[in-house]
Parts: sequence; structure tokens; C-alpha cells
Amino acid sequence: MQSRKNMTLTELKKVIADIYPDQTQFYVIEFKCL
Repeated sequence: MQSRKNMTLTELKKVIADIYPDQTQFYVIEFKCL
């Protein structure tokens, strides 16, 4: 799951940057809390 975690984080940043460019930081912080 750890190897997938890194890939998910990278993909998550790309997807969020496309959908919510202004909320990227918020989602990254929320993702870390999970």
C-alpha cells in the first residue's frame, strides 16, 4: 500500500490541480490527515 500511496499522491495532485487549482493545498492537507 505504501508504493501505491506515492503514486496516488502524485495522481491526486494532478487531478486536483486540474479540477480545483485554488484548493490543491487544502486537499493535500486533508489527504495527509487521512
